[in-house]
Amino acid sequence: MPFTDYYNRFDPADRYDELLFRAGKGLQSAELNEAQKTFLYRLQRIADSVFKDGAVLRGTAPVITFDTGAITCPASSIYLKANVRDVAERSFTIATVGIVRVGVFLLEEEITEIEDPGLYDPAVGTRNYGEPGAARLKWTATWGYEDEPGQPGEFYPVYTIVNGGLIDQNAGPVGDPFLDLLARYDRESNGNYIVTGLEVSALGLSGGSNSFNVKQGTGNIFGYKVDKTTSTRLVYAEDPDLETVLSEPDTFTGATGGSATIQLNRFPVNEISSVTITREKTVNITHGAFTGAIDTLPDVSVLSIQSVTQGGTTYTPTTDYFLDGDRVNWSPAGAEPAPGSTYTVTYRYLGPVTPSAVDLQAGSFTVTGAVNGTLVLTNYNWKVPRIDRICMDRTGQFIRLKGIPSRFEVLPPQVPSSLLLLATVTQRWGLTPVTSNDGIRAIPFDQLERMRSLIVDLFDLVAEERLKNDISSREPSAKRGVFVDPFLDDDLRDQGITQTAAIVDGELLLPIAPVVQLVRDNNDQDWLLPYTEVIVLQQLGSTGQEKINPYASFDPLPAIASLNPAVDRWTVIDTVWESAVTREIRINRTRNEGIRLSPREIRQQGVAVGDVLSTTTRETQQIQTRTELLRSTEQSAQFLRPITVQFTIEGFGPGEQLVELLFDGINLTPP
Repeated sequence: MPFTDYYNRFDPADRYDELLFRAGKGLQSAELNEAQKTFLYRLQRIADSVFKDGAVLRGTAPVITFDTGAITCPASSIYLKANVRDVAERSFTIATVGIVRVGVFLLEEEITEIEDPGLYDPAVGTRNYGEPGAARLKWTATWGYEDEPGQPGEFYPVYTIVNGGLIDQNAGPVGDPFLDLLARYDRESNGNYIVTGLEVSALGLSGGSNSFNVKQGTGNIFGYKVDKTTSTRLVYAEDPDLETVLSEPDTFTGATGGSATIQLNRFPVNEISSVTITREKTVNITHGAFTGAIDTLPDVSVLSIQSVTQGGTTYTPTTDYFLDGDRVNWSPAGAEPAPGSTYTVTYRYLGPVTPSAVDLQAGSFTVTGAVNGTLVLTNYNWKVPRIDRICMDRTGQFIRLKGIPSRFEVLPPQVPSSLLLLATVTQRWGLTPVTSNDGIRAIPFDQLERMRSLIVDLFDLVAEERLKNDISSREPSAKRGVFVDPFLDDDLRDQGITQTAAIVDGELLLPIAPVVQLVRDNNDQDWLLPYTEVIVLQQLGSTGQEKINPYASFDPLPAIASLNPAVDRWTVIDTVWESAVTREIRINRTRNEGIRLSPREIRQQGVAVGDVLSTTTRETQQIQTRTELLRSTEQSAQFLRPITVQFTIEGFGPGEQLVELLFDGINLTPP
């Protein structure tokens, strides 16, 4: 304070908690100031634990015009220095390139009766009327941006703007202790995810830079919510990684001396350094002044000599001359032009050429003057494929993660746990990149419910498909739109209704229910044919005996326990179809003539269901019936049936007492 008559001895290090005013002691102005400061300090400590400076408690986000940088900050209430300050609306202009922090300038002023005459004592009739009293401390909050010229006061940042787009909106009234607790819970259970919005779209390539638009939305990053209230424009320079290719060979397909288009293996191309072609030239050379001289050709990098002629004479290579670097060597002992005479040489050499019709994006160009079928060597560097990712950190900053360039199998970079993945960008150098919004998004419960229903439907479809495959693997029941049952078994019959027909040998027949009649027992004795007894089996050996334990030395036998019943056997038979009961009826005659009838023959002969089928010869009647089981299934009983079991224990010696009786772990000791 600039006042010379203002005293305030408050110091938090003294740890004075309150002022104790004592009777008979004078009241000091410093004590009033200290009491006020003690209360404000305590209030600020509590408020700072709940709010933080720059927290927006009321008001909307500023409106930004991207093209001009004009920004309008609405009237808001912002927490600053242990108080909620009201800030009036203000419009100003900011830069649209780079990072700009928009916030509040808080100006502190001391007001006395000189600046405000209304501070004189208004109590009429008192001795202090019209006299000056306490001064006032005034705080004024004004919207602005960091380092704004001509703005007094201390700056408190509220919003962060990058390249004209609002990035970070203040976290609001929740303080760090609560945020940290909620952030830890959300981070450990859910990780980073997109709540709403934040879709990334590519706007195109312009001026060597790619532009992207990120829609407004909300994301949870490392457990903390980041709100983007407006769309954000991102601009990244196209910065491909280059790979140099030296002497890539391509074949010239045009006519000799003509033009041809060359397609490079790698593209898009950043720059073509040089192109070398094979040329063919015919020149006149003056032979040296002596026999066997060496004549130099006018070009270097000579590949071969096509022909050497003089007048009507054509010289033979190797025999008359040979190529020595870029010279014609006449040292062989063959024919040779006269010294000082002129002869004609046609040769091929490597020479540079300036390509035309260059298309760097497609990696093609046109060359002229090469020899047909020869190589075209190109030195160039090209833009290697790369996949990048656009992410956002917990402060709302957008970060581009560059991938590792590769000619084959390009992979995107790994995203750290501190960043939220928004989209994957596949670079197409020279063209608009392809964006894929593959960030993790929160799924509402209604979508989860629909997904659950779809999964249930999917299982039903799989079950139906399995049934169709099972039917297809068997004898088809539907051919040419007509349902067909081959009558092999009962699988294709409707088991939901009662079946009264029988399937026998591929035929559907009425069931046969035979009536069995036993032979009447009306004879007093058995009538047999004359016979003679014959020994079939005899035992001629005899059985002896001897004592096993002649001294009778053994322990007393234990008591014998018996169960009644000892074994319980039962069988449950379930008959499903009548087809499995009635199979056929066989009739034998006594003159060794057997008649085997099928169910169809029985009907044809007029045998009714339930009639007794028999033949009578010499007053002897015999009926034989055979039932064939078509299919049988056996399985062990799942549970034992309850029965009553009696126990009998005997064989106790004199004085022996029953201590305990257990059956399958159950104590059955009688009382």
